[in-house]
Amino acid sequence: MRVFLAVGHSPNQALPASRIWHINLCLPLRDLGHEVIEFDYHLEPMCAHADWRDPMQAEFSKKARPRLEAALLEQVRRAHSERPIDLFLSLPHARADRGLADRVQQRAPGQLAGLQDAG
Repeated sequence: MRVFLAVGHSPNQALPASRIWHINLCLPLRDLGHEVIEFDYHLEPMCAHADWRDPMQAEFSKKARPRLEAALLEQVRRAHSERPIDLFLSLPHARADRGLADRVQQRAPGQLAGLQDAG
């Protein structure tokens, strides 16, 4: 199975050098024989501003989101054009604006897991 993985390195910004999601998601998927395409983007600033109840963090995310989403869609499009993506996996920190899941699905028909709508 070909998996596009869009996650940061760690859910815990207090441990910025942690690579827990890489270690607990990416490596086991590869160990199981899956091809994993990792999203090549510095997601940690978005992870650090994930509290949508905080106006300053929400504003940061609102400004940063279009560039992140453009990079995501381009990388999904490119990877899928090389060979079909079977599964797109993201985690809740990468909350998206309305319609991103549909745009990912258009570029790489397959299964979506974890892509959330920021509402």
